[in-house]
Amino acid sequence: MKKRKAYIIVSLIVFVSLFLFYKNSYTEFKPLSFDGNSYVAKKISNQKEFKNNLRNVLIYYNEDFKISKNGNILIKNKLQSDQELIVNYTKKALDKNWHKVE
Repeated sequence: MKKRKAYIIVSLIVFVSLFLFYKNSYTEFKPLSFDGNSYVAKKISNQKEFKNNLRNVLIYYNEDFKISKNGNILIKNKLQSDQELIVNYTKKALDKNWHKVE
């Protein structure tokens, strides 16, 4: 019985550790838009300007991010899973007026 409890506890600790590691690892920012029914990937024409503006948005909102060797913005998986917030950040990165006010 003790072995079984120990096995369950160790399994639970491993599962929670892997889950937290996954949520705190980084993934490439994927711009999204909302079409009224669902979230869809958004095509960005001027990548360089978008990345610079997105960087400013993430700094403004105090989000943790990194920039990869090839210049892509990496955010935590936890943030990428919040699609509504990603849409909001995408809109702000594309909004020229938001950057003038900020």
